Amino acid sequence: MFTIREEHMKALEADKRARFHRELLTLYRKDIPQEVARYDDAQLLEQIELGHNIASTYDIESERGVARFIGLRLMTSPHFDELPQCKAYLKRKDVEPTKKMDLIFTDLVRYMEHNGKGRA
Repeated sequence: MFTIREEHMKALEADKRARFHRELLTLYRKDIPQEVARYDDAQLLEQIELGHNIASTYDIESERGVARFIGLRLMTSPHFDELPQCKAYLKRKDVEPTKKMDLIFTDLVRYMEHNGKGRA
């Protein structure tokens, strides 16, 4: 019988997370270049890691939800989630975490398009 030890599982998870973060770096450089231009790759990876960790505190675990949470931090403010209304919404338990991020992200895109800020 083949058994994967806990340390191997942790190493696989860490590798998967690092690959995901590199994919996000590439995505953000392509899709929101102005918002991430101030960061070199190492700094942007640090921001991605930090955003991922903060997203986890709101139970946001899906790749799409995490990507959108980090994207919002990069496009608006690293502390957008600390605004009282936003924090209250993110802490709600009656809306699935990824759905919350979809709704916030969609609202931001609409706002930016309506106010001439381009597309998020």
